[in-house]
Amino acid sequence: MNKFWRYLIYIIGILLIFSITSSLIRVVKKNYDLKLQVATLKQENDLLSAQNQELGYEINYYSSASFQDKEARDKLGLQSPGEKVIILPSDQRSSGQSNNSSASLSKSNFQQWLDFLLGR
Repeated sequence: MNKFWRYLIYIIGILLIFSITSSLIRVVKKNYDLKLQVATLKQENDLLSAQNQELGYEINYYSSASFQDKEARDKLGLQSPGEKVIILPSDQRSSGQSNNSSASLSKSNFQQWLDFLLGR
């Protein structure tokens, strides 16, 4: 009977060590996973902070007088007092002129002189 109790104590001891080791491994793994999660959340927090700061800069810019002045000039065609505005021809006129010039180039030199002298 003495051997039986000794084997029983060894078996219980081995089961107890196995149980403690497996629970320790689970705790260490969970701790590692939580550290990874914390690192990921810190990166997301830093990214969101940077985006928030960038949006703050944009809000300040859009509410500034220089932006409002620029938008008034671009969208409404306003100008400052004493400022001179140069109006350039649109693309449609310039393409129409290029069509006329290409048509005149297709005519002979003599025909172009005749058109000029006769006012055509």
